[in-house]
Amino acid sequence: MTEMSARMKSVAMELHEHSRGVVLRSLVIGLTAFLTVVDMFAT
Repeated sequence: MTEMSARMKSVAMELHEHSRGVVLRSLVIGLTAFLTVVDMFAT
């Protein structure tokens, strides 16, 4: 029983780390797209 709960905690931690990377990547892509549109209208 203890072995099973320990495995579940490690999977949950891996998912948390993965979601942080996805959020950061989405933020960078969104910021790049926004700045591209702003630059296009500035010309």
